Amino acid sequence: MNAGASGKLTVRLANWPHLLLAGHLLMLHALAFGGWQIPAVKLLWLVALGLFLIWQPFVAGERRISLRQSIMLLGAVLVSTLLLGPWLLLIWCGALAASIGGRGLGAENQRERVGYLLAFGYLIGLTVLGVVPELSPAVLIDPDLRGWVARLMPVALPLLLMFPAHAPQRRSGEAFDLFYGMLVFLVLAVFVLGALAYMLIAGSGYIESLFKTSMAVAGALLLVAWAWNPRGGFSGVGSAISRYLLSLGMPLEQWLVQLSEESERHSDPARFLGAVMSRLGAMPWVLGASWAAGEIEGHAGHALACRVAVAPGDRVLSGQAAE
Repeated sequence: MNAGASGKLTVRLANWPHLLLAGHLLMLHALAFGGWQIPAVKLLWLVALGLFLIWQPFVAGERRISLRQSIMLLGAVLVSTLLLGPWLLLIWCGALAASIGGRGLGAENQRERVGYLLAFGYLIGLTVLGVVPELSPAVLIDPDLRGWVARLMPVALPLLLMFPAHAPQRRSGEAFDLFYGMLVFLVLAVFVLGALAYMLIAGSGYIESLFKTSMAVAGALLLVAWAWNPRGGFSGVGSAISRYLLSLGMPLEQWLVQLSEESERHSDPARFLGAVMSRLGAMPWVLGASWAAGEIEGHAGHALACRVAVAPGDRVLSGQAAE
């Protein structure tokens, strides 16, 4: 009875992802602003992890986990609870930001995307004003300002319910965008570490360092966005990377790499031709190859009836392709 009731409650909660996300952020809020030092408040970490496991976009919620996986998960939860501190919260906030970015940026519904952006903004504020000042006494911030932020930030969490996100129809490879998630994590890491480095090097205040670092990161992202897809007839970095990724790992791309290697080893054209044709005979789509350059002849692989011959100048190249 109890197991069935808890299962139904889990299914209902899974149909309201923003409610789960708001609850998880509220637990993190209580821990970030000094709550991690209080043993009673520290137990909220278990609740936060439970809400995250229901919300998480990596594994479909209807999947059952084995006993071994349950034991490993329980061990990880207990260890993280014992080691809970500002550094663990900082890493967790970065991972959560990557999860929101990898899931929210791919949302088709505009209201759903706005809700994820709101949660992402809340998480950024929680990280820079709640978690980072707990790392070191050198990170100075006005206690009154931090106190007002700690009291007023949770007021924004009910706004997430105005942008309801429905449970996605999960299919393999579509629940989470790993590229966007890693990009968001790296940008957030650069922002936080850059603010700390600027504060220590320039000797400025923490708030001033946050402002100047945010301007620098925003300018860098605008420059990257322009270079990725520029105007005026240029294809941009995005097109070049796309062409590279489309050909990466293909047999032709591998043979071109081998072609470059053999050109560095052999200065004699005939020897170079023999080495290249031997490499070509080892390709998966070629069953055999033969060549003749002057007095030098050679062959590799098998000779079949289906044959393609090319005669550039005084050289003769032939190959037997796989059917």
